[in-house]
Amino acid sequence: MNTKGVMQRAMPNLKNNYWLVRHGRSLANEAGIIIAKKENGVKPEYGLADLGKKQALEAGALLKERLASSPSGLSKLVVYSSPFSRTIQTAQGVLEGAGIPETPIQMKDELMERGFGTVLETKSALDGYNKTWEQDAKDTAYKAGSLEGSDDGESVDDVSARVRSMFKGFEEAHEDMNILLVSHGDTLSIMQATMEEGDRKQHTRYQFSNCELRLLGSGPGEAKGPGFI
Repeated sequence: MNTKGVMQRAMPNLKNNYWLVRHGRSLANEAGIIIAKKENGVKPEYGLADLGKKQALEAGALLKERLASSPSGLSKLVVYSSPFSRTIQTAQGVLEGAGIPETPIQMKDELMERGFGTVLETKSALDGYNKTWEQDAKDTAYKAGSLEGSDDGESVDDVSARVRSMFKGFEEAHEDMNILLVSHGDTLSIMQATMEEGDRKQHTRYQFSNCELRLLGSGPGEAKGPGFI
C-alpha cells in the first residue's frame, strides 16, 4: 500500500512519474502522409482531425482517473509538448478532459517527431515508416530516409540521445511530479525503449495508438501493427 503523501514511482531510478501520450488522430494521419519537419508540423492544416480532438478529451478523462489515487494527483502535474500543431491541440484537449484547462503547456523541441528526411516528408506514411522500421531492426544507427536519398533523417540512436538529454533536464528540474509528455509515434516508442532499457532495435514493440496514455515503466502498450499510424 502506498504511504499517504508519498508518490509511488513507476521507475525507482527516476524522481518523477512520466505519463506518455501520443497525439490524437491528425489530418496528416487521415491523408496518410509523413509530417515530421518542424516547419510543416507547426502548420494548422496538419493539426487534429475531429476524431483526434475527441480522443484527446477522452485521454484527459483517463489521466484524471489514473491520477485520482496519487497523493499529488493533478495538483502536481507538469505538461510538456512537442511544438507541432497536432501535439499542442492534443495537450489542450487532454487538459480540458481532465478538468484543468488552465494548466500551462511548455514546448520542447526534443519531443518533436523523429526526422524522416526531406525525401520522405509529405510522402506515404505506411511506406516510409515500414521501410524505416525494417532498417531500424538491423541497425539503430540507420538514418531514416537515407535509402531514399535523404541525408537529414534521424536514427534511433539520434532520437535516443535527445531523449536521454531531455530526461536529464527533467530530473534536475523536478521531483515527485507527474509529468505529461505529449509527443509522436516514433519518438515515444524509442523513448520508452531507451528509458526502460529495452531492445531499441525492436522499438516498434512500444508503438502507441493515437492518444494512447501510458505510464513510463509499464512496458509495451496496446497498439499493434502498422494500422496505428
